[in-house]
Amino acid sequence: MSEATSRSPRQVPRSILLVEDEPSLVVTLTDRLESEGYQVDAVSTGEDALQATEERSFDLLILD
Repeated sequence: MSEATSRSPRQVPRSILLVEDEPSLVVTLTDRLESEGYQVDAVSTGEDALQATEERSFDLLILD
């Protein structure tokens, strides 16, 4: 087996929390990320982001 095929695939984040207060940007980013197979939750405030991260874990946070 070659070295390239013996390595495990890179872990790709699949669960994203998007924190953004501009609605058009939320729609644009969410649509694009979901079209690439990501599961996106979006909130508009820091307080909502803190609550969301207390309720579940995310692989990646995108903050405004």
